Amino acid sequence: MTILSRLTYRIRAARIDLLRADIYDRQRLIRKLEAKQSAVEPLRLARSVAMATRTRPPVPAFLRKAP
Repeated sequence: MTILSRLTYRIRAARIDLLRADIYDRQRLIRKLEAKQSAVEPLRLARSVAMATRTRPPVPAFLRKAP
């Protein structure tokens, strides 16, 4: 019985290790995607109208469309 219990213990330990490896891989993928997302966000803000209007001189009132 001792050999059988050792064998089941080793099998369970191997399954736990595989599951932990899967969790680690998924967490690494999530961190990688989050890093890409955070790198894209400043570029998106820079291209947006709010950021672009700060660097441009304001349009004179007579050239603006009437609301």
